[in-house]
Amino acid sequence: MKNNMEIKIKKASELGDAARNKIAELFVEGFYDTTLKYFSKDKVKLRNAFSPLLVLDLFYVAVVEDKIVGMAAHVGSTELALNLDKKILQKYLGLIRGLFFYFTFKSHAKHFKIGAEERTAIIDCLATDPKFTGCGVATTLMKYILGLPEWEHFVLDVVDTNEAAIGLYLKLGFHETGRRKAPQGSGFNYIIYMKK
Repeated sequence: MKNNMEIKIKKASELGDAARNKIAELFVEGFYDTTLKYFSKDKVKLRNAFSPLLVLDLFYVAVVEDKIVGMAAHVGSTELALNLDKKILQKYLGLIRGLFFYFTFKSHAKHFKIGAEERTAIIDCLATDPKFTGCGVATTLMKYILGLPEWEHFVLDVVDTNEAAIGLYLKLGFHETGRRKAPQGSGFNYIIYMKK
């Protein structure tokens, strides 16, 4: 099935709310080990927390045989891929962890906004269904977003332990612009910022 498969890229908003849970599952699976497990060990609870927060107009999904197998968001300097809502985060993650995620995500997003050039997209939330890793899903999503005419420049971040993603970004013409030390105990050493 993985050989000769056709990967279609669609705007998530075209698939409607029915796609929310699958996109949220990919989000949780893709970022669980590096970030989300510190907020909850329950992946269903995490999915339920993030599903209503997704800004579907900013996401593209990779579809194989009517199944969503990858996702990525592209946002401008004044947008976030998640419509952060303290009450929803607190409902699913608890008072302290919900607030902590809210402020951590907002703070993380600010690192891109400093000195962001006009017509610069932030590529965020790139994740692939683990069953389709190595099948070109992430590459197809990235090439599609890099081809969008409304953007001239692109920035993203990646943790230093995600060697496959770093290799993909370098292959696509990104270069490192800086690093930020990761929080102690996070499972990685640096957040690497890249630009194309």
